[in-house]
Amino acid sequence: MLKKFFFAMDSLHAKNLLKDLEKFLSSNINLINIAELAATYNNLEIFDFNLDTPIKYFPENGKIDKISLKLLIDFNHLLPAKIKGDGNCLMNSLSFIYTASEEYSAHFRLATLLELMANYEFYLSIRLFEQDYIYSDHSINNNSTLHHTNIKYNKEGEVINELRSISQNHSFCSMVAIYGLASVIGHPIQSIYPPTSIKFLKEIFNSIINPRPESRRCNEEIFILWSVTDLSLWDLHTKFPSPNHFVACFEYYEVM
Repeated sequence: MLKKFFFAMDSLHAKNLLKDLEKFLSSNINLINIAELAATYNNLEIFDFNLDTPIKYFPENGKIDKISLKLLIDFNHLLPAKIKGDGNCLMNSLSFIYTASEEYSAHFRLATLLELMANYEFYLSIRLFEQDYIYSDHSINNNSTLHHTNIKYNKEGEVINELRSISQNHSFCSMVAIYGLASVIGHPIQSIYPPTSIKFLKEIFNSIINPRPESRRCNEEIFILWSVTDLSLWDLHTKFPSPNHFVACFEYYEVM
């Protein structure tokens, strides 16, 4: 039986609950089972800070990511912050946007996982979720996970695999997680994809991801850049560039 924490939790509790959910998701389950479990955590208080107020300007304790700065060609009013590249970089970025620290990474991963689990029907009804390229390679290549016959959505297997991946601490996230995060924070997320000659990549990944209407807090955007840890991984003329990192971006303000 999974333990429930009905208070604003610390990082250890968040990581422990992620481990419990990872174990559950590795079993023979379907999306209905997943949503039913997520519903039991509706009153879970994950954060002890206000999600209405992300940090807008570059934090004083932040360091500029000089590699990512070279990729922000179309968003030159922003500065990318140096974010730890440990597989948690997307969640580290969200933590830094709200607290100027990366200590709440597990909280954002947990909140995103529960959001996607509870509201899978909303996400699978989005047309984009029919497309293979928003899922991780792992989720596409390991789609032998459906053990029930009443399949309503074409991508149920990929979504279950994506949930399994998100439940694992230090697991790199796909576009699916960004959709869940937008609803967790209630703010639109401007997903910034660096320059590429591939039109459909620009249309899909260089876009504003809106939260579910029920979870919207305000229209103020936050900015997340798909980046690389080595510029040699990004070639404008390759068929498919290879982002392997996410960084938080902020507006200029008294940057040293």
